[in-house]
This record gives sequence, C-alpha cells and structure tokens, in this order.
Amino acid sequence: MKKVFYIIFSLLCLLATPCFIHAQQNPQLVDKVVAVIGGKIILQSEVNERIQEYINEKVQDTSHIRCKVIEDLMYEKLLLIEAEADSTITVSDAQVDQEFSKRMNYYITQLGSKEAFEKWYGKSVEQYKEELKPEVRDLLLAQQMRGKVIENLTVSPEDVRKYYESIPKDSIPKINAQEEIAQIVKLPTITAEEKQVAREKCAPLRHRVL
Repeated sequence: MKKVFYIIFSLLCLLATPCFIHAQQNPQLVDKVVAVIGGKIILQSEVNERIQEYINEKVQDTSHIRCKVIEDLMYEKLLLIEAEADSTITVSDAQVDQEFSKRMNYYITQLGSKEAFEKWYGKSVEQYKEELKPEVRDLLLAQQMRGKVIENLTVSPEDVRKYYESIPKDSIPKINAQEEIAQIVKLPTITAEEKQVAREKCAPLRHRVL
C-alpha cells in the first residue's frame, strides 16, 4: 500500500513540476512599490489610477504625466505624514462621505448613470466607497495640512508675473480651450387687444378645419 502511495505521489510531483517551472519563467507583476516616503509607500496601482484620472479629464499635455503624478503623490505623502503628527488636524466621517459623494456625482455625470458606473468599475458603489475611504481620508488630511502650511503666505501679482516669466516657454502647461455661450431672451408682453386680434384671425381657419 505504501509503495502504491509513493508511486502516485511521485507522479503528481512530476506533473506539477512543469507548471511550477513555467510560473517561475513567466512571472506576472501584480503590483509594486514605486517610492517610499517616511514609511508611506506609493504603489504602481496608485500611479496608474492617477494617470487614468488625468486621461479621463482629457488633459492635453501628457508627455511628462507619469513624472508629475509621482511627484504629486510624493508631496501628498509628505503632507500626510505631517498631518498625522499634528493633533489639530482631523477628518470626520461626514467629511469623507461628502467628498465621496462629490466624486460619485462627477463619475455618474461623466458615465450617464449609477448602473453605467458600476458596469464600468466592475463593482457596486458601496464596494467602491469602502475601497476608496482610506484614500479619501488621507487626501483630506493632506489638503488640510497644505492649507495650514500656506495660510500665512502672501503672493503679489508681481510675484506671479516673475514666476511665470522664469519658466521656459516650452515647459508651460497647456490649458484646455474654454468657451462660454449665452443669450439674452426677452419675452414680449401681449395685451388683451392683441390677443383679440389673434383670435379673430384664427377663427376663420378654425371654421375651415371643422
């Protein structure tokens, strides 16, 4: 009996070996760490998601979008570290829910309906909310920290002008063209006499139809 078991076990090992070798020779990358900022990691999936957001917003200049995304994420992680060390900065569940609602309204507007969003994302809105909660909370903490850092800073129009003049012209980001269309509509006031004249003109037509 032991001999039969040993033979079966040996055959199973032989059958499994090619699969193991194939998996080793053709590894599939699931995710990876792009950067580490003070113990906070930035994953490749985060970078890809942020890049996709830029693409969805139809940003024209995408030549250095990956570098910009990584730079923004690193800056956010730095702000988050400072925010976590600052006891005066807090984010409530109500603030997280409000920010999530804003995002959902944007996506639903872009895709047309809640059902279209769930089909596009592959999960329900509730599942998306649970996955996004930590990210939204971190983002709000970073925003509050950024506001605290710059609250006492003042910038004059002259500072802005000098800053933009110091940037090489080929490095200034392009801004999508925007157009605003408006019309002035004034509805005329119709008097009782004018209404009577209109009725008198329509009466013969009505009798012809009847």
